[in-house]
Parts: sequence; structure tokens; C-alpha cells
Amino acid sequence: KFGTPDLDPNGAEQTESDDLMQKALERALQGSQGSAQDLEEVMGQAQEQVEVEEQAQAAPSSSTGSSQAGSAGQAAGGGHADTSAPVRMDLDVRMTGVVSRLVRVFTKELQDKRRKPSKLAPAGGQIVPNRVWRVKKLGEMNVFKVKAKTCGIDAAVTILLDRSGSMDQDIVCAAQASLACSQALERITKVKTSIEMFPGNVNDLQTLQAFGQSARQIAKHVQDVYANGGTPLAEAMALALPKLMDQRVQKRMLLVVTDGEPNNHHAADREIRKAQSQGVEVMGIGIGSGASRIQHLIPQSVVITAVEGLPDALEQLFKSQLLTEKLAA
Repeated sequence: KFGTPDLDPNGAEQTESDDLMQKALERALQGSQGSAQDLEEVMGQAQEQVEVEEQAQAAPSSSTGSSQAGSAGQAAGGGHADTSAPVRMDLDVRMTGVVSRLVRVFTKELQDKRRKPSKLAPAGGQIVPNRVWRVKKLGEMNVFKVKAKTCGIDAAVTILLDRSGSMDQDIVCAAQASLACSQALERITKVKTSIEMFPGNVNDLQTLQAFGQSARQIAKHVQDVYANGGTPLAEAMALALPKLMDQRVQKRMLLVVTDGEPNNHHAADREIRKAQSQGVEVMGIGIGSGASRIQHLIPQSVVITAVEGLPDALEQLFKSQLLTEKLAA
């Protein structure tokens, strides 16, 4: 109908990246769970697999080059070999795998499949008994309850990073967890993300990533995050919540990354309840072996000792929440 397309017989050959993407898509589709698998999620899995494989392939050559450079340096000046390059590459590959898994975990949670919005319609679905009288009296035919169309993912997430003095031993893990969450959320369509750090100034937070700013832009600044000061969680939430509520989205989430108790437990509890009353889902990510105390303040919390454990911990938390809600219903 529209004619024959112009095809260049001498066009560009398929690149290695294209071949990796094709194989990754095949693996992602083979692992899908029927029609429930979202196309965007499949594409995200394939893209993450490609990134992991490309960086893994680059790691050996980078390590070899660095080792040769280090050996040459020792031969010339008798100094120690510089092993920073291979260590950085291994870290990048490891973080890419964490982000890939977090994308899938957050995608399922932010879709909010537990909520089944409904509306009244003139046909289909179940009859609502207490509205039948309206047909004869008012001539209104909207007496059937049907499922309403959902708008998909439309969310805003604020990550509240505790960098108080007690975080000195775990600040690297906390910063990595915050960045991994931000990078994962950035790859999900229609999700806005910010990272706020406390303690900051008395009347303001220290913004690491503002809404609308790319996670890649702030990745280089994560290594400069340091621990100092107290744990004014209540004050930090009071400052972060208005920024989160200003986002015009359907769902809002506040992730608190900390190592334990705030300065004022009662004030923090009051701010958490205030956020929940406004429809904000408050969750905690406890860092370190003694961070289980956060679960007394925020029941919806996980505790990790390394960033690699974050995806599995969050997945188990979301599953337990879903089970609890089903039993309550």
C-alpha cells in the first residue's frame, strides 16, 4: 500500500552491541511470566544485561593494561603498582548488577498492582445492590462496578540520606545504596527522583540530586559524601516532605537511609505519621549491623550490610507487604 522501502544493500553491518542486545532480549523474553511481563521491564532487563556484559568484557583488558602500567612503574621507579583502575572497574560492574535488579524490584512496586481502582458503568461487571433503585427513580443506568483504567507508573521518590557522625563506618555503603536506588528509578519511565542529605543547615537540607536532575550527573559527587553531626530526622523530613508533595504525580515514596535512631524519636514518629496521612509511602533502609533499630520507627524497613543485598531485601519486603494486605482484605 505504501510502496517498497528504500533499503541500502551495502548498509552497515550489525554491531557487537546490537548482537548483545538481541541475545539479551531473547533471554529476557524466555524468562518472562506470560502476559503479566511488562514490555518496558523486558527492555530494561535486556539493556542492563548488555551493560553488564560490555563492562565485564572491558574489565579484563583494563586490568591487564593497569597491571602492565604498574609493572613498568615498578621497573622504572621501584614504586608500588597502581591497582585503582581494576578495582574501580570491578565496582562499576558490581553496581550495574545491583541497579539492574533494583529496576525490576521498583517497577513491580511502583505499578501498585495491589490497588484495583473501580468505577460505575451502565454495563459489565457486578451490580451494586444499593444503586439499583436509581434505575427506576432517576433513570440512572450506572449501577455496574467495573475496573477503571490505570495510568501506569507515575511516581516521585525522595531518598533521605543520613550522613550523621555515627554513619562514619557505613557512609560509603549508604551513599552507594542511595545512588543505586536513584539510578534504578531513573530508568523507569515517569518516575521523578531526588536525594536529600542531613544534617545540613538548620533551615535547609543539602541536596545531592534535585528533581529533574540526572543520577549520572551526581554520581561523581557521591565519593565526596562524608559523615558529621547529629541525626535530626524529624527536621529533615519536615523540610523534604513539601518538596515531595509539590510533585504532580499519583504516587509518592520517601526512602530513609540511616544507621539507627534519630535525635528525637517522638518527633520523627510524628513526621512519619504526617507523611503517611498525606499518602506518602515511608520506607527505611538500615545500614550496618546495628541498624535494626530503624524497624521500630519505620516498620516497612530493611537492613543491609552491603549494597549487593539491597535488591533481595527490598523484594522480600514488598512481597511481605502484599501478603499482609491480602490477608487483611
